[in-house]
Amino acid sequence: MTRVAYLTFDDGPAANTMRILAIQKQQQVKATFFVLGTNRKTIYRQILKDSHTIGNHSYSHQYSMIYASVNRYLRDFERLERLLRQTTGRRTTLFRFPGGSNIRLPKKSGGIKTVRHIAAVLHNRGYKGVDWTINSLDSRTPAPSKKWKITHSPVHLFIAARRDER
Repeated sequence: MTRVAYLTFDDGPAANTMRILAIQKQQQVKATFFVLGTNRKTIYRQILKDSHTIGNHSYSHQYSMIYASVNRYLRDFERLERLLRQTTGRRTTLFRFPGGSNIRLPKKSGGIKTVRHIAAVLHNRGYKGVDWTINSLDSRTPAPSKKWKITHSPVHLFIAARRDER
């Protein structure tokens, strides 16, 4: 049985994304970048030029806004889709929920039913949801000091990149 691991980065492009891409190129490692809306449009193009994949992670990543209703989420999602199509000429086919598909939403937002409804709508539009099975929990730790360097070790690369992409 062949085992496959997928390397993914969330919440970029960020200040360190170009360095991460350079390391990946040197190590011949491909990844999927679940991106947000930003004015760093050249980085979107570089990700695709280097034969990586881009997935939609929402334009704003503002939980209180996007999870207020299905329509609000879809508007934010579509805003990023337009930006990516205008910038890269391509449509994404993958998405990842900010906070993951098991995010605990307040009942006033519809809770897990809202997430399931959004996933069904996006699936009907031809998108595939991608979650994670290993969470680095980097969003729960303090930001690394400026002295912390990214190494060429795949484990350190993953942890450091996840922290940089916040």
